[in-house]
Amino acid sequence: MRGIVLAGGKGTRLSPLTISVNKHLLPVYDQPLINWPVMTLVRIGISEILIVSNEDDIPRYQRLFGDGSALGVSMSYAAQPEADGIGGALKVAHDFAAQESVAVILGDNIFIDASEIRDALSEFRAGGESGAAVFLKQVPDPQRFGVAKIHGDRVVSIEEKPKVPPSDLAVTGLYFFDRDVFSIVGSQVPSARGELEITDVNNAYIARGALRFHTLKTEWIDAGTHESLFKANLVAAGMDYGANKKIKILFGINKLSVGGAEHLILHQMARINRDRYDPYLVTLLPSGAPNLDSEAAYLGDHWKRFSFIGLADIVSLWKLYRYLRRERFDVVISSLFFTCTLLRLAAYLARVPVIFSNEVNVDDGSKGRHVWAERILARVTTMFIANSKEVYASVSRRLRLPQGKVALIYSGIDLKGHDYSLGTDKIQALRAKHGCALRETGEIGEIVIATAGSLTEQKGQRYLIDAFARLRTQVSVPVRLIIFGEGGLRSELSSQAKAAGLESSIELPGVAPLEEIIAVTDIFTLPSLWEGMSLMLLEAMAGKKPIVATDVSGSRELIEDNENGFLVPPKDPEALAQKLRILIQDPDLRERFGRASVKEVQKFSVESNLNNLYALINESMRRAAR
Repeated sequence: MRGIVLAGGKGTRLSPLTISVNKHLLPVYDQPLINWPVMTLVRIGISEILIVSNEDDIPRYQRLFGDGSALGVSMSYAAQPEADGIGGALKVAHDFAAQESVAVILGDNIFIDASEIRDALSEFRAGGESGAAVFLKQVPDPQRFGVAKIHGDRVVSIEEKPKVPPSDLAVTGLYFFDRDVFSIVGSQVPSARGELEITDVNNAYIARGALRFHTLKTEWIDAGTHESLFKANLVAAGMDYGANKKIKILFGINKLSVGGAEHLILHQMARINRDRYDPYLVTLLPSGAPNLDSEAAYLGDHWKRFSFIGLADIVSLWKLYRYLRRERFDVVISSLFFTCTLLRLAAYLARVPVIFSNEVNVDDGSKGRHVWAERILARVTTMFIANSKEVYASVSRRLRLPQGKVALIYSGIDLKGHDYSLGTDKIQALRAKHGCALRETGEIGEIVIATAGSLTEQKGQRYLIDAFARLRTQVSVPVRLIIFGEGGLRSELSSQAKAAGLESSIELPGVAPLEEIIAVTDIFTLPSLWEGMSLMLLEAMAGKKPIVATDVSGSRELIEDNENGFLVPPKDPEALAQKLRILIQDPDLRERFGRASVKEVQKFSVESNLNNLYALINESMRRAAR
């Protein structure tokens, strides 16, 4: 499937803003309007995208997006010679489509969450990508849009801006079409306003009985009027209408250890919209080493530290309760089992209106006698936030939660905050630090396999060492294994490497900065036995690294086997060694996987994570106020 963004037109409804600039280049919070629909296509997995616009504006879009490589996609551009509507724009895109199905999106449409669109695309593909699909949204003013009349699971008709709408279901500016769409627009007759109407295209598919529909649950904005453009800016910034006070949010976690849940909170607090939200951090356990405390030092008195000695520490719980009562938070978001248990209890007693539990793993430690406590606390929890589909299913099943009590919000990384393209000199210096051999030409003479994470049973490093021992006898090029991280298994893993005679080829350097991990890595592997959604895996993908990961929750939602990496069964050193060997022996495949990883990771930015969190907070606060 190929993607088409329609960004022409005069934007007369937005005059005088559009007298001197194309409406699709108007700002929506921190980026041009057109960036929102383009990123929707990127996040649902479209890799070839065409922007159709006026001839004068094409150079501006080319300067904005270039060839698309920064997003991991291929961008093309085409001029629409006449203002003859969406059908006319599709005619221009005929050669680009090259007999493929297409996803068509209007350049002034904003879809805050791409996950349900991605699911709808999977359904469309499962149906052989035949026919067409439209996305509908319940709106209070349907007369502004094309409106669908529904009977059962069929679209009976679509009327363009009817005075008496047959329903409140507006047709949004996103469509999936099979290749027949080009023959349909080729036989179209212009409407009274001289345009080839998209409604006529959709009705042609209805006549064939080939139009499906999906009703969106998440936010959608047609930013084609002053009012809707204003709303788009507010929604994109995580804001509601009106001069409301800032929403006071408390993020809670055990302590700032070096881990994915901790990094996610720090990303969220760094990027959250402070015009609308006032973020605080609470940690319940004493800091250990290594830690991320220095990254949160800027919070000052917005970071409250406790030193609980266990779940039964009543004195510390009383202090936490008093802190919550004094600060009067609007929202509390807790992460990890220990903090989720105590912070939610204290928040309920302190009458915090909105309480979230952030679920980041399919195995959260709440087993046996702890499950009853979790189920009791579930009754006072506003919403559970799951960071992957399998975590969503796991928490729903484990706690017997009703539908609508769990929200799927994928974890995100700070794609804007890191420079993943380090210079050659810096890469070589960092590799030399870890003893990686250099050739006389300055090229790296060793293939470095790396993993990063806590040294615990969950992360499966013992199986990676076994795989590396097998691999060393199967390849002719020098290879090195670096296991970044700290944890209780350090001594055992070191002993395992020594017993295998590999102590000179396996390094356990402890915790290292992200750029150092990315710089030394040729192949990144994540041999975990279970996961939620690994932020380190996302970072490696953003760093354009080929991946070998175990086929477990979270990882299988990021890695498509043989597309941007390999998936292998957990606890299977032979399978892990086999896939690593293939990548070592095939530099072209490593490059292909790396390019595909960069494209896939665009779906998982911290901005996308926060936009979904804003929507959940706003809706939860509206319900709490009723």
